[in-house]
Amino acid sequence: LDIADGAIRSGMSQDRVCSITDREDAERIGSELVSRLRKGDTVLFKASRSVRLERIVAYVKEHFTNI
Repeated sequence: LDIADGAIRSGMSQDRVCSITDREDAERIGSELVSRLRKGDTVLFKASRSVRLERIVAYVKEHFTNI
């Protein structure tokens, strides 16, 4: 949450910041990200090893078609 708060304080639009703390539902997290992504966006993934971030990244790669 500190990273998301810092991004907003630094001028990033709040509707472009996504902070999800659910550790279990990779599909829901991936779906949320895909719904927000636009061509040319840069995504910063920050997670602990327990989140198994590779599941979320795989979902985004598979479902984001605006690359």
